[in-house]
Amino acid sequence: METRNKLKHICQSSDLNRVIVEKGEVSSLYVLKTFGAIFVLLIHFALIYRQYLEPIYRLGVPIFFAIGGYFYYSKDVSKIKERSLKSLRKMMKLILFLNLVYAVLNYFMIDWKFNFTFEGIVRWITCGDNVSGHLWFLTSYAWTIVFLWLLHIFHLRKLIYPLAILLAIFGFVGGQYAFLFPSLSSDYNYLIPNVMGGYSFFVLGFWMKEYETFIMSKLNKKNTLILLGIAIVMCYIEHRILTLLGHYSGNTMISSYFLMTISILLCLEYCDVGSKGVMSYFRCIGKYHSGNIYYWQFVVSLLLLNPLLSICPFFKNYCAVVIFFLLCLFSIALNFIQTKVGILLNLFKCSR
Repeated sequence: METRNKLKHICQSSDLNRVIVEKGEVSSLYVLKTFGAIFVLLIHFALIYRQYLEPIYRLGVPIFFAIGGYFYYSKDVSKIKERSLKSLRKMMKLILFLNLVYAVLNYFMIDWKFNFTFEGIVRWITCGDNVSGHLWFLTSYAWTIVFLWLLHIFHLRKLIYPLAILLAIFGFVGGQYAFLFPSLSSDYNYLIPNVMGGYSFFVLGFWMKEYETFIMSKLNKKNTLILLGIAIVMCYIEHRILTLLGHYSGNTMISSYFLMTISILLCLEYCDVGSKGVMSYFRCIGKYHSGNIYYWQFVVSLLLLNPLLSICPFFKNYCAVVIFFLLCLFSIALNFIQTKVGILLNLFKCSR
């Protein structure tokens, strides 16, 4: 009986959640990725009353970076090097393929042509936003991995966090708070790799994974929920002040880092959210479809959403919702095709 009571106590305690987190099976983070994908769509597509959610949905892309950094971390430096090379290979394939897709689509749909000048090529390599603006994410992610890989290769791991703080400051100076420094030109954003939008949030997730045990020992679910409420209020206050001053630009705010930190902590506290019930669908979308939702949003918009709106103008105020479901269906079909093609390729290899 005593053994059974001990077992029951362990199962009911947060220790079980700690074990799940340590194994990397944090289903709530995939739920958060789903919200990240939805937030990105709210940035790019119309939804009635979405302006009231702007301080929150601007966290869409940072969510992807922070979660990526969380899963990227390892105490074993060799694993980080291995993950870096694996991620870079994947990123390079995606960058080349998706830029080609959008270049062809833009050429035929909106008569767009690539700027084949030295400046245009440099901007594509460093920022990656001149074929389709949203693809900057992939380029920033790739450069972030390159920076971290180099820091580990040259045994400069102690510079990871100071560099993150420095780049965050540069991000504010050249972004949301550029109005405070009118004498500075924003052209430097295109002279160095675009890591200011990604590296700091990526390293935030990296830091949270490294010090997770210590951080979680200082918090509980109640305190985390209170901090979440405070973080949301801070975002709305900062957003409101900047808006009233006429200087809100849509770039990352200072309070966004606090809200991102608390959001990850909340996921770690409720790490089993998404493992069952309705939320398991959100976990599935975050794990298997959130990337496709981000990458293919404008392809689906041009080929499916725009024709649908011409037939049913009613949906113009609900574009973000409509394209979310369209992208989910598109991603399911795309993953199915990729799986079948992969099986055929494996069969072909085996038959040789």
